[in-house]
Amino acid sequence: MFKQMKSKVFLLLLFASCYLNGQEVPRIVAYQTEDYEADGQNWMITQACDGSIFVANSAGILRYNGFNWQLIPFKEKRRVRSVFLGKDCKVYCGGYRNFGVLEQDDHHNWTYQSISDTIFNNRTEEVWHIFAADEQLFFQSFADVYQYDYQKAQVLTPPENIMFGANLNQEVLFPKIRGGLFTFENQIFKETGLSGNFPSNAKITGLTTLSSQELLIATQFNGLFILKENQVMSVDRPIQDLARRDQINRLLRLSDGSTVIGTIQDGIFILDQNLDIKFHINRQSGLSNNTVLALFEDKEKDLWIGTDNGLNLIKLSEANRYYYDRNDLIGNVVTSINYGQKFFLGTNKGLFIRDEKGLESIPEIQDQVWSFWSDTEENLLIGHSEGTSLYRDGQIYKISTVTGGLKMLPLPNGKVLQSTYTGWILLQPTNKDWVFEQRVLGTNVSFLNFLMQGQTVYGINSNEGLFRQVFNEDFTQVVQSENLRGKYPIPGTANLEFHTLKNQAFFCITNDCFQIEGNTYHKLTIGKDSTLLTKLNQKQRYKNQMIPIDGGYAKIIESETTSIDSIYLEYFLVNNEPYPLNKGPVSLKSVENNLDIQLLSAQYPVQASNYEYAVDYKGTSPYWSSLPENGRIRLQALQTGTYQVLLRNKDHSATIELLHFEISPPWYASWPGGLLYLGLTFLSYFFIVRYQKRKAQLSQEKLLAEKEREMEKERMLAKNNELERELNYKSQMLANSTMTLIQKNKMLNELKSFIEEELQEATPIRKTKSRLMHLINRNINSDEDWQIFEHNFNQIHQAFMERLQYEFSSLSPNDLKLAAYIRIGLPSKEIAPLMNISFRSVENNRSRLRKKLQLNSSDNLKEFLLHYGE
Repeated sequence: MFKQMKSKVFLLLLFASCYLNGQEVPRIVAYQTEDYEADGQNWMITQACDGSIFVANSAGILRYNGFNWQLIPFKEKRRVRSVFLGKDCKVYCGGYRNFGVLEQDDHHNWTYQSISDTIFNNRTEEVWHIFAADEQLFFQSFADVYQYDYQKAQVLTPPENIMFGANLNQEVLFPKIRGGLFTFENQIFKETGLSGNFPSNAKITGLTTLSSQELLIATQFNGLFILKENQVMSVDRPIQDLARRDQINRLLRLSDGSTVIGTIQDGIFILDQNLDIKFHINRQSGLSNNTVLALFEDKEKDLWIGTDNGLNLIKLSEANRYYYDRNDLIGNVVTSINYGQKFFLGTNKGLFIRDEKGLESIPEIQDQVWSFWSDTEENLLIGHSEGTSLYRDGQIYKISTVTGGLKMLPLPNGKVLQSTYTGWILLQPTNKDWVFEQRVLGTNVSFLNFLMQGQTVYGINSNEGLFRQVFNEDFTQVVQSENLRGKYPIPGTANLEFHTLKNQAFFCITNDCFQIEGNTYHKLTIGKDSTLLTKLNQKQRYKNQMIPIDGGYAKIIESETTSIDSIYLEYFLVNNEPYPLNKGPVSLKSVENNLDIQLLSAQYPVQASNYEYAVDYKGTSPYWSSLPENGRIRLQALQTGTYQVLLRNKDHSATIELLHFEISPPWYASWPGGLLYLGLTFLSYFFIVRYQKRKAQLSQEKLLAEKEREMEKERMLAKNNELERELNYKSQMLANSTMTLIQKNKMLNELKSFIEEELQEATPIRKTKSRLMHLINRNINSDEDWQIFEHNFNQIHQAFMERLQYEFSSLSPNDLKLAAYIRIGLPSKEIAPLMNISFRSVENNRSRLRKKLQLNSSDNLKEFLLHYGE
């Protein structure tokens, strides 16, 4: 066991010190099942006339317009095996027990229409392949061929089972299931003998042309052969052994003369015109799956690959090259530099150098590499976890043991300022080499990334966030260090980039950018800072630059540009209804003011974030917005006028017009409306004149009626005044009579009291005094006074007594008298002589009255009686 472990370690070290088996390939775009939401297996691919991609997927037909995937069900949701573009720009499909065509309705919904229901009958075969020849389409299974002339289909039965046919050099060929070919001419299958060294049991899996005289034949287990004038020769190239090992499943000739071989075991091989290997792309180098089921070249000269688990797009049209480290040989790329005709990569696994031989691991540096910097003397400084090293003439020299050699920047004095795990250090050039000079005093903060402006440095620390530090004149000491403050907290782990524009400092995190001013920063906003944001977000990739990507690196051979010519209008809806694109200028009614514009891209993949759109209304300055990810632009509640929908790159290098349309004014704002308004004006004038005459007549009548109303009003006012005077008079009479009664009874009471005192004496005039008392009592208790009061009271307070007695039947006559006296506002001391009782008796009577009126202790008796009956 120990020996085995030692052997593995030895092999690992040997591998690390040698060139790695890493190939740079064109960019690979992977579309997984979660992207298009269908099955993993993709059997055949084609491209429609509008540029959209169609894929025969086991779950149905996939359509991709560059922005959205759509799954179109096959007949009865059966399996689909083949798709092909016909001469009529329609996409034809084949699958289990059926073949047909895709149709699109007015609402841009796709459906499958069978054309084989009557001819397929009860056959249980599957249509695996479709190709065209002589204005015909051929749908084929392994047993039968269905020939279709765009009108009707007929069944053709070959002498024996066949593989996928092809139309090559003006011949229709069908490979036999084993060892030969059939030509198809004049509706007849004719066997063609393959003389030479072609194996009799070879299974042909692909045919293509090499020239007008030569065909290339691919077999599943026997490799490649060249057929010329019925003579077959085995291909004598390094690909042959690999092809036999990996089992060829598909074969495709590209427009540039290259040949693509799709295998069962190991992805694809792209061969040059001499059949030498240009690229070998498999799962290790970036392919989704090693089993290739379909090959297709699109209009952009890029290669689509259908695999057993996903789709891949190989960007052959791009010159840039990519290294996909699927086996984690080099680790995560942190930094890179093009130096001395070589590319240097710094990763978490050490230092790697790529030259024409391949990718080499440098054993002297096996720790995390953070940064590179080179001088004019052919020295390359390498900052890594264990310190800083110098690369010169193929040798590595350690120049600093301060751990964590991070970013380096040259200073005006010729030295290099470097951030480390424990603060700043200075590196000093000596002759043609470099040495460690000293630590910088005043701080121990480290910066993986920073920006220098004069004596000031802005940097980000993984633990403490953004900093501003100021150095002294010779950069030997930090004299000021402080955190940057802002409304939006920036975590130290943020992957930000610093920028300088017009001597101003900025930093960006993804698409959010901030401007630094002193020890503060603020966020830039769209609208106010749009131009500035555009410049900061432009990520230019220069020639011969190597940049890190997820799981590898990209070597930029030419600057990347975002093409805009391949994006155009697929369709648009007006008020959710489709609008025909072939009607010429788009003129809409005033109520047709809600538009949905769907875009299509014929160049894949498309990144909506690389584009902006704007709506130019009547030539005004348009406002640009980011293009939605689904490529759908929605315009709602538009006003009358002319519009242009524009699209441009985010770097503003190109602008195109997507749609030009006009929304007409409503009918009442057009010339017919003007005529109508003129007619209405004349009619209005006529009716106004008549109306004025009638109005004058009515005005006279109204004036007379108004005078009559005024006279009536004056009469009513006079009558009301008279009634008011009468009421005031009666009120005065009531008050006077009441006061008279009060005074009379008061006087009589006083006289009564006097006589009562005299009666206590036994005098001769006792009899006279007794008679006088009788007369006084008779006058005090006389009901005539009350009747006079009651008459006057009822004239002012109508029916008060009757309503009160009706509602409260338990009230006695004395209760009613007391209620009347209280209502006119008499206090208890004045009520007492009127009722010929004492003050205390009045208070007791008031209490009994409250109870009979069912009043609460909080209720005011006077207020209740004063407002009773209102």
